[in-house]
Amino acid sequence: MNVNEPSAKCRQIFQAIEVEGRSIREVAQTAGLTTIEAVKMHAQARAWYHASAPDWAQESDPQARVLASCRLYDERLEFLFNEAMGAWQASRGEVTTRYQRDGDAHSAHSRTTVSQGQVRYLAMAARIAQMRIAAAQQIANFVEGLPPREPEVPPALPAPCTAPGRSCASYKGNSPFC
Repeated sequence: MNVNEPSAKCRQIFQAIEVEGRSIREVAQTAGLTTIEAVKMHAQARAWYHASAPDWAQESDPQARVLASCRLYDERLEFLFNEAMGAWQASRGEVTTRYQRDGDAHSAHSRTTVSQGQVRYLAMAARIAQMRIAAAQQIANFVEGLPPREPEVPPALPAPCTAPGRSCASYKGNSPFC
């Protein structure tokens, strides 16, 4: 199947729907497209994704499909990890706290501290990292349980021309066998 590589916008729409889990309607509205245009772009990127997958992922073997779906699951976890780390980075910086006694405007004072970021985002990123590690271990265990694949055999090289009466003159001295 010959499918052209999708545009950057098609990839963004595919990622928003498949990886981020957003609805097609929401993605279309955000991108300034009609729902039908977003559906077509998603279908184009999805077709390319499947066509460009390795041959083993396109086999009808259910075990191979499990491995292909694990790839998408890992991409989703990676996206969530990056979102959590981005939120933590955004929560870092200076925090100014203003104190004032009830009804006494003259006693107001403020204190500025440097925040190392909200721990809840780091905890979320750590849980997601643990999920990625657990998924990788499960995949490794799954692969260990599969029957061994036949190694791909490279094409056979032509035999050197050692037959009596034949020479490698037709190769003009460029044959690796003579």
